[in-house]
Amino acid sequence: MSRFWTNSPLSEDETDKETEQEHRPRRSRESRHRRDVPTDKEREAEDRAYDEWVEENISASGKRRRAASPVPPPVSGNSDFFQCADRSKSAKQKKQEQKAEAKQQRHKARQQAEDAARKEKKRLDDMNKWEYVKLWGNEDREAYGEAFDDFASSAEDFIKGNTKEFPRLRKHGCHRKNCVKGEILGVCHHEVEATLRGSGCFDERMIKKERLSWHPDRWTGKG
Repeated sequence: MSRFWTNSPLSEDETDKETEQEHRPRRSRESRHRRDVPTDKEREAEDRAYDEWVEENISASGKRRRAASPVPPPVSGNSDFFQCADRSKSAKQKKQEQKAEAKQQRHKARQQAEDAARKEKKRLDDMNKWEYVKLWGNEDREAYGEAFDDFASSAEDFIKGNTKEFPRLRKHGCHRKNCVKGEILGVCHHEVEATLRGSGCFDERMIKKERLSWHPDRWTGKG
């Protein structure tokens, strides 16, 4: 007969069994819940694996799409026009760079010339009078020595006999615009000065004096 109909109390063993049966499903549910909920390390591992998968698959698909379509996307407007504009712009930039480089080279050359002239002027200023006269005479002798020798020989012949022609003065080519050329001499007094400087024996003061004595105005109407 069933205990429901008898209404007899449960024994101690039966009470323990019933309590154990009531708690057993709860423990099993708790254990299943603990098994279903992942730990922090498991979550990190899953996230890392997911990220690697996404990166590999998305990058691979992007590479495949780029390889399948090598043609660049269409550009609005006339592409040839923009390419010509780029080329003209680069040519303009090259021209500007060439101008800047040429300007820099001219500035450098001018600076070097100014430095050389400054050094030469300082050297001449530091030089004493006799050294300067000697240097000046040597340079004149080297530049105009041949012209002076021709003038000296023709002057000697002219002095010996009046039938000889007038002493020959070489035309060096004076670049002064307001210079006066004598009718008898055929040259200006600056060219006479250049010829006389070829002797190498005149200092600057004597040359200026001789240049005035050979000025064309002093020979006007003579001959």
